[in-house]
Amino acid sequence: MNLELTDVEARVLSHRIMGLGPQSSAEANVLLGIFFRLPALSLPLEPNGAQRSNMPGASPRQAELLPGGVSGRTQGGHEPQRAPQTTEQVRMSTGKYDRESVEQITLTPSKIERKEGTTGPYLSVMWLAQGQRGPSIASCFDEKLFPWVAGRVKQETAFYVVHSGKYTNIVGVRA
Repeated sequence: MNLELTDVEARVLSHRIMGLGPQSSAEANVLLGIFFRLPALSLPLEPNGAQRSNMPGASPRQAELLPGGVSGRTQGGHEPQRAPQTTEQVRMSTGKYDRESVEQITLTPSKIERKEGTTGPYLSVMWLAQGQRGPSIASCFDEKLFPWVAGRVKQETAFYVVHSGKYTNIVGVRA
């Protein structure tokens, strides 16, 4: 049985089907395609635009390809895939240091301690370096970086450091 529907009737019917239950828009489009032999509908049916839970236009195959955290409109087959959203940013110290000699090192801190020095508090970051006896230590004196550095214990992290004699100071972190 094939029903002849106008475009407006098909949209009203699909809106009613999507509003009846918890099925996704992909399931609703498949149902509409099977019962009414309609192409996938790609226009929003709600007056304020499509909501994430009932976005028309995503076929079951496209729904599988969409990244989990993507909201808003769906991607068509002709659009490039979006890169996963990351919240990591490079956070740099605003203090005085030689910006020309900044070096990026990637390491996994084994221990991070807050200590009190003569000039104020600082973080001591320790890690085990390959080919070296004992732990390596770097210090972070910028208190604005403390929350970003302290949260990276036992996580591989990119730190931006400046070497000053035998000391290593952290001036930035990618977190």
